[in-house]
Amino acid sequence: MPRRSKIFGIGLSKTGTTTLTQALEILGYRAVHFPRSDREIEFCDAATDAPVAAIFEQLDTRFPGSKFIYTVRDREQWLRSCEKFYSIRRRQPDDIALDLRRKFYGQAEFDRQRFAAGYERHHERVTSYFMDRPGDLLTLDICGQDAGWPALCAFLKKPVPDTPFPMANKGVMIDEIVLRLLHVVGDVDRAAAIASVTRPYAERLYKSAEFARHDPERPLSFDASAKTDKVIARCCSCLGGAASVATQLKLPKHVVRKARSRHRRRKLIKHMSRKMPLSVYWFMKRSGAKLIR
Repeated sequence: MPRRSKIFGIGLSKTGTTTLTQALEILGYRAVHFPRSDREIEFCDAATDAPVAAIFEQLDTRFPGSKFIYTVRDREQWLRSCEKFYSIRRRQPDDIALDLRRKFYGQAEFDRQRFAAGYERHHERVTSYFMDRPGDLLTLDICGQDAGWPALCAFLKKPVPDTPFPMANKGVMIDEIVLRLLHVVGDVDRAAAIASVTRPYAERLYKSAEFARHDPERPLSFDASAKTDKVIARCCSCLGGAASVATQLKLPKHVVRKARSRHRRRKLIKHMSRKMPLSVYWFMKRSGAKLIR
């Protein structure tokens, strides 16, 4: 029995793959970001990020008639984004992520020259493979000129939805929260631990001009992203609860409580996904997403 066609996002990490996944979900597809098993790819309508980009040729054979979306980004912007991402993360990546980095770039740690070369190799691989099949590939600069629905919806033959185009991971204000924590706790190691960033990253901010300019009495802005929700939840655990965090970070109490609640829901859904059938997980994810928003 032939397998149904799917949609595959084959851009490298940090090229807008999370945004693409969210956009596909809004369009009605069951989309998985960074699938960690063949089971996830089989179950969902769409899959994105490095695990998909690594094997897109095999997926093309396995799922005839599929559509491929190649997310790209200005190379210098992409390199800066990768450098920041790998310098800020305190938690070590798992074996799947490490293996993929070695496959694309020759090593797991960020190196500007190796990552730039890996980006170019992948670009050549994608463009060469689809050279004679322009109708099957959409090259999309989500982080730049192609941000929005028109190109994506036209490619997938879907009507443009009456909802804003998602921009995941854009404008995340981790730097501002870390700067505030540095002022509040007065210690680089503790601020780094609370914010779950590396010590060198926190120390660089501590020595920067931004730290001197930062006003700890000014109300802290807040973007309600998954990353900031996670940091606020950690602050609640380390700084005496939601009321204490609201006072110290100069945030309204209800904002802190909602951020903590959203983070707990995300953790619960992620934890349960490992122990339940994908069909049940997908129902939970969609229901949970509505609650999170």
